[in-house]
Amino acid sequence: MAPPPPLHPSVIDRLSAEYKAFHNSHDSHGPAIELAGWDATLRAGRAGGVKMGRDPVEGVRNEEIVIEWEGDEREMDEDGLGKESGNLKVGLFWPEVVEETKKEKEKGLPVFIYFHGGGWAFGTPPTSSFITRTTLNVPCLMIVPRTRLAPENPFPAHVEDGWGLMSWVRSGKAKGVLEKLGVKVDWERIALGGASAGANVAAVMANKLASPTLDASLNLKLSKLLLFVPVLDNEASPSNEKYASWKNNQFCPDLPASTLLFFRSLYLPTNSLNKHHPSSHLISPINAPPATLSRLPPVYICVGGVDLVRDEGIVFAQKIREAKGDEKSVVLKIYEGVPHAYTIQDEVLEVGKQYIEDVTRQLKDAFAD
Repeated sequence: MAPPPPLHPSVIDRLSAEYKAFHNSHDSHGPAIELAGWDATLRAGRAGGVKMGRDPVEGVRNEEIVIEWEGDEREMDEDGLGKESGNLKVGLFWPEVVEETKKEKEKGLPVFIYFHGGGWAFGTPPTSSFITRTTLNVPCLMIVPRTRLAPENPFPAHVEDGWGLMSWVRSGKAKGVLEKLGVKVDWERIALGGASAGANVAAVMANKLASPTLDASLNLKLSKLLLFVPVLDNEASPSNEKYASWKNNQFCPDLPASTLLFFRSLYLPTNSLNKHHPSSHLISPINAPPATLSRLPPVYICVGGVDLVRDEGIVFAQKIREAKGDEKSVVLKIYEGVPHAYTIQDEVLEVGKQYIEDVTRQLKDAFAD
């Protein structure tokens, strides 16, 4: 195996000693994906034998199902989405044994809908350290959609799948499925979140649910929105002046600008955009109007200090605060010294473990109200 690529001089002094030791101790993953070109076989695994995440914990049940939803004319709005019926693979996770509080005994488990990362092109593994630990430690039911993947299914496939999932939950079909599985669920306590490209989709869903133009009967009340290393502006680039992190961190490890721009090209080929511009809030949720942002639930955003998309999360947090007129409406966490992928590196980085603990705490707080 080849040695790892050297860390770029523009970021090396800002990376933590722990991250640098990890980076320099493992073999190269191979050529950068944007240089090698897209090949669907990459989905079978390109980690080069490097184990970055801890093993999933035991004590979590998992059921893989296919859901179906019916289109609804009332859901058609200026976005042109919501009319078509569809189906989607979904992973369900819940604790085998729950140390029930009074609330869990009376109402059931709260729900965390989680959209995985992967540049819109890679799926999530059947289970993971983050999924199982979050499920067990909150405790909660986690719903993990296996959205269609680019480039075979570019925009708006992820948004359509996400909105179909919202429809499935809202319609009561989810309740019926969980009852058959013997899982008692409190559908009044629902959090929505995602990581990286999945956070992009989660933010789009939250914005649509918060839109003043949405038929009130179609709303889904959220307890919290959680965005982890979110990709929020698909017009950002190192050549424009919108975000300092896109210039200062463009050569960061894990997700340099060239890699994210390559993933963006898979998700947003010109022929998939139809009437939508990359500035559309369906593609760049950071551009949702203040009237929508003001109606979002409490928000938690976390970013890496040496992450390319760091400032997108910071700017979005400030936009929401301004729209709501409340500085406390968003909790913003910056993990200094790490780039984008710390969220899946809890085997090799202490900050990866801390991230999972922090998310657990945020969900506990959201579901305690």
